[in-house]
Amino acid sequence: MVLRIFLTALVCSVLFTSYSQSNTLVGDWQITECSMNLKDLSPVFLASVKKSLLSTTYTFSSDSTFKRVADIDPDTGKWEVKKGSKVLNLYNSRSSDHRPEKYTYIFISSSTMNWVQDYGELGFFTLSLVRMN
Repeated sequence: MVLRIFLTALVCSVLFTSYSQSNTLVGDWQITECSMNLKDLSPVFLASVKKSLLSTTYTFSSDSTFKRVADIDPDTGKWEVKKGSKVLNLYNSRSSDHRPEKYTYIFISSSTMNWVQDYGELGFFTLSLVRMN
């Protein structure tokens, strides 16, 4: 369960560009960096999660579907960014409660974005993703 939370993380606020939010997200993305600031979790466990995350890719399609390819916990589903929002909602196909995973994200450039997931008192982690296409 904790690994699923880590694998579905997304960061930050959108820096507006001349193209729409959904068009900037569409494409293939590779996680290239992972920084974790989380309390009460084993360093060995965190190292394992980081290794798995660094082999993870996301594909966001223009029909609002996504695919996560990962060594552990691959998934598909629907994605949504509400107009004017800086939050990406991922509705996973395997989720039994149908609640979205919510991520705030920021585009550094058209080919780089960061995701940050805040866990409140437990801490947060940051992922850097690079466009593959």
